[in-house]
Amino acid sequence: MQFGARLRQERIQRHLSQEALAEALGVSPRSIARWEQGQALPQASIRLQLSRFFNLPPKEFFGEHEAQVPLKPLWGVPYPRNPFFTGREEVLHHLHELLNREHTTALTQSWAISGLGGIGKTQIALEYAYQYRQDYHYIFWVSAATRESLFADIVTIMDQLQLPERNEQDQKKVVTAVKQWFASHQEWLLILDNADDITIVPDFVPTKRSGHMLLTTRAQALGALAQRIDVATMGMAEGTLFLLRRAKIVPPDMLLDQVEEETLAAAETIVTEMDFLPLALDQAGAYIEEVGCNLSTYLELYRTHRKELLQRRGTSRPTILNQWQQHGLSTFRKLSRLIPRLQTYYVSVPFWNQIPSRRNYSAGEGRNSARHYRGSRPMLFG
Repeated sequence: MQFGARLRQERIQRHLSQEALAEALGVSPRSIARWEQGQALPQASIRLQLSRFFNLPPKEFFGEHEAQVPLKPLWGVPYPRNPFFTGREEVLHHLHELLNREHTTALTQSWAISGLGGIGKTQIALEYAYQYRQDYHYIFWVSAATRESLFADIVTIMDQLQLPERNEQDQKKVVTAVKQWFASHQEWLLILDNADDITIVPDFVPTKRSGHMLLTTRAQALGALAQRIDVATMGMAEGTLFLLRRAKIVPPDMLLDQVEEETLAAAETIVTEMDFLPLALDQAGAYIEEVGCNLSTYLELYRTHRKELLQRRGTSRPTILNQWQQHGLSTFRKLSRLIPRLQTYYVSVPFWNQIPSRRNYSAGEGRNSARHYRGSRPMLFG
């Protein structure tokens, strides 16, 4: 007898409604209904509760399904934790609340970390996975940049889960098997990184899902796929602390109120020049560490060789300059087809050669200054 049918039989024999059983287990009546209809399986901790409640051995109660749940949590994140991750605690906490609230009210919604390139979307998703890994039994990371990368990582997930279809050659059958697994299991987190073309995502994810799905994307219109949580640039305090830690000018546990005034002022100036963008600050910090120059020297080099320095670090991924240029060019080309006058302006003003700059905001000015936050305790995750 299948688990769903056995569960219904045992419940009825004890004259329990779905609502009464749900209250006894601390779950929703909808979960009981889905289990009985064979649409999903309870998570491992709930299985133990069910076995004890009905006084049945797990193998007798769940049958073949009992062997499908790995004894150890499955960790499918291919990147190490970022030891320089700084701040963003409000975003992480809010995201955690949203995902868990959605988990109890609507099984078809997911959330997307949205923002322009260089804003730190991927690093936030990575830190979320590490910080809340105890909430999940399965965590998967998928590169959603292209259809090919999506499928390749779906195959990896199939291998990790040891599904029977893992040797299947038919791509549709492979994708269907993984989608069915997600639809019938709980306690999972699926991260789809760089999902800028959201039109390709629905083919690879289940319509109904009882786990959490998190995307990082530059797309604005997400339709029914997910709801957006917009990410802004760093504030002065966390941007300054991140730069100093990334450049290894200060140790990981040092706070801003312990930094010398001259060093703090130079760091604030660089943060402002970098437009408070995490990727640009990461590249600046990496350069300072590698070359061994001080902040003032780097600032002079940056002002005279801005483009070269922004392209200096890393050949395996787009630089912050290229990402902003590509986004800007794409946007203007789309608009120019609708408003012909923009083409004239676009050709005559080559402002996409530079990253947008807030030069009217001087370092240390106003309430966003790192000095305003002296004595506060910006948190480092990692």
